[in-house]
Amino acid sequence: MNFIGKLISLLLALGLLAFAAIAAFVHFYLTDEKIKSLVIPQAEKALGRSVSIGAIDVGIFSGITISDFAVKEKDQKTDFIQTEKFVLSYDLVPLLKKKLIVNELLLENPSVNIIRGKDGEFNFNSIALLEKPTQEQEKKAPKNRSTAAKTAVPIALTVETIRVSNASLSFIDLKEELPKTDAIANLTVGLDIGMDLSTIKYSGTMDLSASAEYDKASLLAKIESQFNQEELNYAVDLDIDKEKVLLEGKVSDFKTPDVVVNLSSQKLNLDRLMALAALLPKTESSEAAGSPGKAQAAPQKKGKPSAIASSLPQGLHVHGLISIKQALYKKLHIDDFRLEHDLTDGIFTIKDLSAKTAGGSLNSNMRIDLNQPEPQYNGSVAVNSIEVSSLGAGLEQGFANIISGALQSIINFDGAGITPETIKKSLSADASYSLLNGQIKNTEVTKSIASLTGLQELREISFNDMTGTLKLLKGGIIELISSITSTNFSAETEGKVDLDGQIELPILVTLSETMSKKLDAKGSVSKFLANDKGETELRLKVTGPIDSPKTSLDSAGVQKQLEDTLKTKAMDEIGRFLKKQEKNTTPQKGVEATEPQSTEEPVMNLLKGFLGQ
Repeated sequence: MNFIGKLISLLLALGLLAFAAIAAFVHFYLTDEKIKSLVIPQAEKALGRSVSIGAIDVGIFSGITISDFAVKEKDQKTDFIQTEKFVLSYDLVPLLKKKLIVNELLLENPSVNIIRGKDGEFNFNSIALLEKPTQEQEKKAPKNRSTAAKTAVPIALTVETIRVSNASLSFIDLKEELPKTDAIANLTVGLDIGMDLSTIKYSGTMDLSASAEYDKASLLAKIESQFNQEELNYAVDLDIDKEKVLLEGKVSDFKTPDVVVNLSSQKLNLDRLMALAALLPKTESSEAAGSPGKAQAAPQKKGKPSAIASSLPQGLHVHGLISIKQALYKKLHIDDFRLEHDLTDGIFTIKDLSAKTAGGSLNSNMRIDLNQPEPQYNGSVAVNSIEVSSLGAGLEQGFANIISGALQSIINFDGAGITPETIKKSLSADASYSLLNGQIKNTEVTKSIASLTGLQELREISFNDMTGTLKLLKGGIIELISSITSTNFSAETEGKVDLDGQIELPILVTLSETMSKKLDAKGSVSKFLANDKGETELRLKVTGPIDSPKTSLDSAGVQKQLEDTLKTKAMDEIGRFLKKQEKNTTPQKGVEATEPQSTEEPVMNLLKGFLGQ
């Protein structure tokens, strides 16, 4: 054997000897108990909790395996965090090139138990790492801290797989304000840090199944997501007490988030969802301050209120589509509900809302400015051929038994604020409407008109067309102009209704000639209220609360109408008398005629002056 061969043999022998020495060191020095004695005290000091480890296995090439790791609760008995196995396997050869490759970082069957006590404190609040530092500790802390993004690391780190398998979370609220929740999750992530934390790259997937219960309400959620350093895609299947909803979308550009939120459902019972929401308890903050044993509400800061948009992330953009094939609200069926939404620069826009219901459809759009302390909004609603009686029956409203017909309407509105007082002061709207082939019945107004005229046909009114406009003024006053036509009568009104329910409507009812004759047969004064077409004009006034209005003759209007009628009839009678007198003064045959002096014109002018015409 030559010199080189001997040298190589020597080096190999030295290498084997060094490896054997390291292995012996690891085996005899880094024993299970030795590592526990080094790790556990430091962990307990950092956490302020008792820590237990079942077994530790360290291999130079195989990595580190920790079994049955647990962090105890404050009572030092039950587990707060527990994992069956923690495995860190790595590849040491790349260390020669200042690169650490972790083949796998595995957490197997970890579990976390979160408890909110009756005092409102969570069980993790007492962990030392999470406790708020004292003023003395804050003073000792270094003032200049470099951010992680600017921190260089001594070696490049790549973690090929971070895997969390069958992780479980349990939450219990002893105050019984929040629902009991259980969740199971699996996570897989690949991580490449490089030599600079600002160049972190990662990608992975996560699936989570959660269940929550409160009283009789239950929620099941299944979440699937794929993510990397640039975007997150998600799909959430929700089962809210058997009401199923799918949420899906993505989040991109995390610095100025662009968020897509799409919600869809084949069938939803909105009443059930609202009933479930009503079951949720009120928190202490919603209860009256000062009640015995209750926490005091935080004092409100004085000054100008801040806009909602100021609390949103800078540059946030949220957009998407809400689509529901069938929805049920009370007894009203809503089909093909569709809503496009967009939030950009603090402006929330409903671009297109459409739905089919009650035999017709509606379309709407709306814009809400969240940059103002009192949100400002404007928009429009278009109603197409909606059956009013079906709409009222579906909403379980009394007007279903009062009015029917196919409604066409366009409403434009503008306002600000979210409280009733602010809305009343700022909301304005104008609308035009048409109600075709309908009926009005069982109303206090029609009953009063029927009783006043003695015409029972007016208790239930069938009409061909009801049209009009209304204008809502700031302050809660509605100016109403409306007209109605039918075979037997027509009516017109121009009056006011306020949002407090008070009405003041003068109504001109014009009865057809047929109805007028029926009115005459009852010995009324209708002949003095007839127009030149033989129709009777009744001037009425409806006042009082909208739910129990009073109907009466408009005395001022009727008086003027009677005066005009009597004047006209008087003028007609005098005219006929004068013509008769003039005829009697005509000269007989054979008598020399003289120039006739007509007295009709000056006499008529004199009478018109007396009668105010």
